[in-house]
Amino acid sequence: MPWGSATHRRTIAVAPGRCEERQSRRDAAIRGRDSPDHSPPGRTRRLRPHSAGQARRAFAPRRLRHSRRPQRGRWIRHRPTNRSRQPRLCPGVSPRARPVGRERGHQYRPIAPVKPVGAEQYSPSVPTIVRNQHTVPRFYLNKFANAQKQIGVVKLPGLIRMTRSTKSTTVARDFYNVEHDTQPVDFFEREFGRIEDATAKIFQKIEVDRTWPLNHEDRNVLATFIALQNLRGPSQRNHLGQLSTAMNRLYIAAAGRDNFAESARTRGIDDLTENEADALWRLATQPGIAPTDATALAHMQQLTELLPATIKYFRGRPWTLIRFQTKTLLTCDTPVSLIPHPRADPNLGVGLKNAWGITFPLTRRIGLLMGNPEPMIEAEVAVEHVWAGTLDAVLSPSTRWARLFNDATISNARHHVLHHPDDAHVVPDDLPQPNEVEVDTSGVEELIGTVQAMAHLRRARTPASTRDAGDDRQPAS
Repeated sequence: MPWGSATHRRTIAVAPGRCEERQSRRDAAIRGRDSPDHSPPGRTRRLRPHSAGQARRAFAPRRLRHSRRPQRGRWIRHRPTNRSRQPRLCPGVSPRARPVGRERGHQYRPIAPVKPVGAEQYSPSVPTIVRNQHTVPRFYLNKFANAQKQIGVVKLPGLIRMTRSTKSTTVARDFYNVEHDTQPVDFFEREFGRIEDATAKIFQKIEVDRTWPLNHEDRNVLATFIALQNLRGPSQRNHLGQLSTAMNRLYIAAAGRDNFAESARTRGIDDLTENEADALWRLATQPGIAPTDATALAHMQQLTELLPATIKYFRGRPWTLIRFQTKTLLTCDTPVSLIPHPRADPNLGVGLKNAWGITFPLTRRIGLLMGNPEPMIEAEVAVEHVWAGTLDAVLSPSTRWARLFNDATISNARHHVLHHPDDAHVVPDDLPQPNEVEVDTSGVEELIGTVQAMAHLRRARTPASTRDAGDDRQPAS
């Protein structure tokens, strides 16, 4: 029985007293809308996206009756759910807006939020503080990501492997924020961003325009970026905290227990009791003490002091660019890797000055090797020629060079190895443990033990009457 037909119209129960003219207009409206392109409103429901000739499902009309007068009942068409009958907000209106006046659903007045204390001093022109900060720049991570900005992350020792967005990879909250009277809190983060913007253009020249060697200005900018990346990461902050802890312990042990309270006064600690001094002494001289964490202020002060002097160790080396065709490179949370000299003493550490080479993977397919400067020093080549890039070259790609870059990256990683999502097979199964130790304090432990042994020997040779006359308190062992 088609909708709106004569047979169907006769089945519709019209309430008594209904005007025939109004009923005829209603029937005409139904006939005008009853067509394949214009179905009765509320009568049908789509089961899937509509296409030409696709069938639709119709719902039978429902019978509504009055609670006490059944003769007043009438047949009604199927109505959609209550969800679709809710008044829709106009585009751009806040969800917290509420309808006002008689035209409900058309006129909206937003609810005024409560202004916090000091809100009258806020200006929209004041920039917001950057809280989530990348320790490895996001534009650099995108060089190892796919089109969706997804990058593979492997947590050492390799048990957890996942894919994450570059937006949330190597992010630390308030890592570079420092409270200052004349500068904004995120001053260093914004300064780093300016260097990253300039470096991104150089990456574009190398990768897309295939420009090499770089001119003097671009080479200096890239050297500054690599030096900054070597100093800005969490590994450098851990190095600063561990070194500061080792030096403080050595200073306390050398001063001795008898002079501990006096040395504390010179550092501004006047109200130190004897019990507190004993506890601090035992804590400072016991082996295996956990290092203290360096603050963001101390880290930024060190970075400001070391960055100008560190740049020369990067731009003073001959640069070699390698463009890989079939092999791919990895990166990590500390992408600047130092390669020790093959003939160097293994007991000696490796640094920027004595490193045989420095590897820095620029992209997934391009690697930068900063070579050994000793041949230039022996040949007495002017450093200005090296800075200008006259000795820079391009090497042919090979499996040996790709293995050198990836092995150096994995060895230098602290917590994460990063790779392109399609290069998961490049990451080996056997990976090292997370590296938290930046400073070898074994020599400090031996020196503290020697100082304590000498102090015990000095007390044993001193007469007891002399010790008692100078101090009634027996020194703690």
